[in-house]
Amino acid sequence: MFRSLVTRRGKTHAYLRVLYLSNFILRLAFGFVLLTLPFYVIPDPRFKDNTLLQVAIIAVPYPFAEMLTANWFGSISDKLGRKRVIVSGSVWAMLMVLLYPFTQDTILLAVIHGLHGIGAAATVAPSIAMIADYAGADDRGRQMGFYDYSTFAGYIIGAVFAGALIALFEGFGYGQLQAVRLTFYPVAL
Repeated sequence: MFRSLVTRRGKTHAYLRVLYLSNFILRLAFGFVLLTLPFYVIPDPRFKDNTLLQVAIIAVPYPFAEMLTANWFGSISDKLGRKRVIVSGSVWAMLMVLLYPFTQDTILLAVIHGLHGIGAAATVAPSIAMIADYAGADDRGRQMGFYDYSTFAGYIIGAVFAGALIALFEGFGYGQLQAVRLTFYPVAL
């Protein structure tokens, strides 16, 4: 009985491998941004110079926007096609990452982060639907596990990658703020 639980049930379709990689990169950017915010945010008197509050204000719009719009993007992918919506969402998210270095204003960063979350939402429901489309009925759970793995690996490695890039740029003589700004570009690309 145990042997039947661990035997490989199916081969991962090439489209799903690309999907997991793109999801990993998308979530890497999220983990990256969350780690850099405490270094990037400047104390703001509008928030009584409480940078932790500012980081929270910036962080919340991403998952909130993703939660509110994922279902809609799933419906759109049913009409327009999964790949088209996933690619559009990924490009949108990349463009949002490129905007972070242009401001340190808490409200503007919160807006950018929310827009970034909309890009992520455009990938979530269509990705899950794509797994259902391409994975066999006896292999969907395992493929969903791979998708989840790519999500959490992206969060974790994104945070580590951010710290390493900041340290690297500081080693080249950049101040912390400049180092954080410079690190957004390789993550977006």
